Formats: sequence, C-alpha cells, structure tokens
Amino acid sequence: MKKYILILCCFLIIVSCNKNKKKVVEKSNIVKSIVVSKFNSSNNLIPKVNSDTLIIKSKCAIIYDQTEKNIEKRKKEIGEEKFYVGADDFLFYLNEANEYLESKEIKIITTENHKILKFVSDNKKVTIINLDLEKDMGGVYLFNSKQTPKKINIMDISDEFESYMK
Repeated sequence: MKKYILILCCFLIIVSCNKNKKKVVEKSNIVKSIVVSKFNSSNNLIPKVNSDTLIIKSKCAIIYDQTEKNIEKRKKEIGEEKFYVGADDFLFYLNEANEYLESKEIKIITTENHKILKFVSDNKKVTIINLDLEKDMGGVYLFNSKQTPKKINIMDISDEFESYMK
C-alpha cells in the first residue's frame, strides 16, 4: 500500500511539474507572437525584447514623450504652475502635428517605453538619440531613410515637413 501511495505521489509531482513548464512555454510564445505581430519585418522596425532602444529604418514620424523622471525634474526647475501651462500648450500643438502627419499618410510611431532612438539610413549611417537628454516635454522627429533624422518645430509642422520630406 505504501508503495502505491509513493508511486501516486511521484506521478502527481511529475504531472504538476510538466504543467508548469507548459504554462511557461505558452507564456513565452505569447510574448514572442505579440512582438512579431506588432513589429513584423514589413514595417522595418527591429525591436529588441527587454530593450529601451527603438531601431528605425524607414520613412516615418517619431512622437516622443518625456519620462516621469524628466517631468518631475522640469517641474522643479520652472515651477509646477508654469510647467502645466507649458504642458497644455505643448499638447495642443502636438495634437495639431499628429493630425497633420495623419493627413500626409506617413507612419507615426510613439516611443512609449523607449529611451533611445536608433535611426539607420539607406547608406548604413546610424544616428542615435538619447531621449533622456532632451529638454523639451516631448516632440517629433521626422525620418527619411535617405537623410539623417530631424527634430522639428511642432508649431510649424507643415513647413518643417515639406522642407524635410521633399
């Protein structure tokens, strides 16, 4: 009888361990499939799993926001009231810029959790931008793979876009 109980316990342990391994494998496959579907090779973005770098190889507009750390630092530098007035103005112009870019049917990418932008031109020239070093609340970079990326003035989006993308 003890033998059967011991065998039964071993069997249950083995079965339960296998189920946990299957769950881990299933979860890792889900993450991979999300990454692949979100950043497939046809849109020329090459994501790095668990990386703060976004690699861009094709014509697009990159909209970036500041990190919480930089926002808090900026509030202390200029004061909370001035910060929120500036943030309100910035968001208005950013919305206008976003609408303009959508009307031009250019791919728009938001940085979300990325701190580093790595632009790769057709001639393999690489430009790296560290968003933590940006002083603005956020902004827009335009990229055409035939040129280096350009940070644009969102208050003058149409002229900036037309002069860069021609």
